[in-house]
Amino acid sequence: MQRQSPITPQRPGRKFVDFFPNHINDFQKCPEYFYWRHIRHQWVRKPFSRALQVGKATHNALAFIWNQRKDGYELPDDFVRLATMHLDESNYPMAEKEGWPDDVHTVAGHVERSLSVLGGGLSVISVERELDHELARASAGPRLRVQSRVDLVVRRADGVVEHVDYKTGKKWPDVNQEVMSRVVVRTMLSAGDDRRASLVSTTLYSADGTKVSAQLSREECRPVWEGIVAAVGAIRDAERWSPEPGRHCDWCDYRERCSVRGET
Repeated sequence: MQRQSPITPQRPGRKFVDFFPNHINDFQKCPEYFYWRHIRHQWVRKPFSRALQVGKATHNALAFIWNQRKDGYELPDDFVRLATMHLDESNYPMAEKEGWPDDVHTVAGHVERSLSVLGGGLSVISVERELDHELARASAGPRLRVQSRVDLVVRRADGVVEHVDYKTGKKWPDVNQEVMSRVVVRTMLSAGDDRRASLVSTTLYSADGTKVSAQLSREECRPVWEGIVAAVGAIRDAERWSPEPGRHCDWCDYRERCSVRGET
């Protein structure tokens, strides 16, 4: 017997008003998945992942370095020592501890490649900062904001501002994150001296040092941005969260609860 898709419990009370890229991605993938994860907060405990530990440590180490640079200190050159500081061995279960030394060197490699690719002559504007942009309201109601945690924003020697997102895993572009980060960075810049600066969006794949940069125009961003705004409106107005079957169903955390694939 097929279940009915769930009805939102959030009306007429608290509503979603802040939207991060993962909210948009999850809703566009499957509204019912969004419901279980973000409305009901049914978090599923994930098995230990060395790749996830490496990703977190790499982000934390790079944030430490760029904050040091912002405060006027020289960049460190002992990347193994830096990786050791940020890759917490105590997070590793006993069965995985023998892999920790290798992961330290993996993190050191990610950090060294990232710094090498970005180069010198950079002035740090912000590091690992949550930025936001308020959407125009067509009617009375709560203010809606798109937000993004931007890994790094720098001013280059030529005056161009570059926002950078690090990826330690596979090369899967996230267009929603890229456009939302671009919008919130532009909003931040509009309040300061860099309001007229050219803005470059960069994804840095630290596993091999690939750097993908684009100076996107409004016309190029428009289709993605319109999809983001449409998703925000759909989440705001949703009364029922319908499933969207696809290949993602095979590894979905909420298969047992799903109104299409779950069992009663």
